[in-house]
Amino acid sequence: LYRGILTTGSASFAEVARLLGSLSQPDGLLIHCTAGKDRTGVCAAVILDSVGVERAAIIEDYTRTEGNLAGPWLDGMADMVASLGIPMTPDLHELIGGSPASVMEASLTWLDEQGGSAAYLASGGLTKAEQAGLCELLTDPR
Repeated sequence: LYRGILTTGSASFAEVARLLGSLSQPDGLLIHCTAGKDRTGVCAAVILDSVGVERAAIIEDYTRTEGNLAGPWLDGMADMVASLGIPMTPDLHELIGGSPASVMEASLTWLDEQGGSAAYLASGGLTKAEQAGLCELLTDPR
């Protein structure tokens, strides 16, 4: 799933990076989708990885998503799936509500094989100047 998102998403992710980098003093930026873990998680991971955030921190943040989705949101998704006559198998449950470290690790490894996250965003149209601005915004110069 994430490789498919990455294969087709470089222009969209570059646009999010461009928008984020254009903020001079952001109070915050919200990027989201239905669950906030798939497209959103990949987008955030790519951007953070492109500016040199430690992989372990990116992956740890991603894995916390599962706990945030547990409860009413995941129950509602399970009810919606059941209403469509689709059995909620353990694999489907994990696809909808899980965020295992191995998934993000594999996604970042795939990006490395393509030249890295910064090169990936550049392939989507992010310029070197925009990448530098993004790095300046998201990293601590100390």
